[in-house]
Amino acid sequence: MLMGIDLKKVVNNLEDIYKRADSFMLNIPSVCSKGCSFCCHQNITVVNAEELVMTKFINKYFGFKTKETVKNNILNWYKYFNENTPDKILDYDDIFSLGKLIAKDKIPCPFLINEECSIYNARPLVCRIHSVNNSPKECDNDRLRNASTDTFQIKKDLLKEMLSSTPYATLHPLIYSLREYFEINFNFKMIKVITRI
Repeated sequence: MLMGIDLKKVVNNLEDIYKRADSFMLNIPSVCSKGCSFCCHQNITVVNAEELVMTKFINKYFGFKTKETVKNNILNWYKYFNENTPDKILDYDDIFSLGKLIAKDKIPCPFLINEECSIYNARPLVCRIHSVNNSPKECDNDRLRNASTDTFQIKKDLLKEMLSSTPYATLHPLIYSLREYFEINFNFKMIKVITRI
């Protein structure tokens, strides 16, 4: 328990939301497949508490070499992030603009190793709900391609549930979640709390 927060309960709640998302996605037509990682080259926004699920998975399944690979990927990502964002407290528009640039420059998620998600079973909600139902090659040309419209409402509903049921929940870029875990001492730019869903 941390500051009166039952972390085990938070993790159990997030894992329940993930199970419902995965169950929902079984009924959505999709052409996404293992090794297709076009959508992994964009800025991923997560609920800060999702870090708990990711670190639980990393502690259980990652060896030293994989941890070092991800840490180096995160450091490279931070360097890109800092070089391509203004020197100020960043707001939603700054993060949105960065997302477009990341997709254009094809900057991979730090957890993408050999074109596969190294945290697939613990991946964030936004990754679980994203899929396309036709022409996966179009994703190579548009890495910000919208997901199937069938997923919009469930994504919004589950994100709202996650934010409302998790104490002190906020949205922020994925790389901000695990900086302490990977002991990354990097000069972070401050980000205003993101509340748009």
